[in-house]
Amino acid sequence: MSRHGPMHDPFVSGMIFRLEGAIHDFDRESRNSGQAGPKDSEVKSALQKLDKKLAGKPPKKAGDGTVAALYVLLGEVSDGIRASGPSAADLRVALRGIVESLDTRREAAGHSRGYLDFLGPFIEQARGGSKE
Repeated sequence: MSRHGPMHDPFVSGMIFRLEGAIHDFDRESRNSGQAGPKDSEVKSALQKLDKKLAGKPPKKAGDGTVAALYVLLGEVSDGIRASGPSAADLRVALRGIVESLDTRREAAGHSRGYLDFLGPFIEQARGGSKE
């Protein structure tokens, strides 16, 4: 891994991009269907539950509503990532990187969707599309 952290390691950043892309798509679809969209705390909870599952300690309960839906979605994405070779430990590094980014963005923005509001335009630009 890069000495600069997980975001600068191409192996880990590829996993992060796939997971964050799924988070962004979930957020966009939620808002496009007239819902408020998830909050950063719901995303963080789903990520932490998945991290525990990958550590061999599945949560007793996946959560309710948005957290459960995100947990299932991120679990499916992580299964796809793991099918291409990365270990559970590798994926856990990516999940912790996302949580760090989420905490940083939420704190900097000072509101409950700071990370998600940053993530949308970032993913769209990285995918080569227009900003939301």
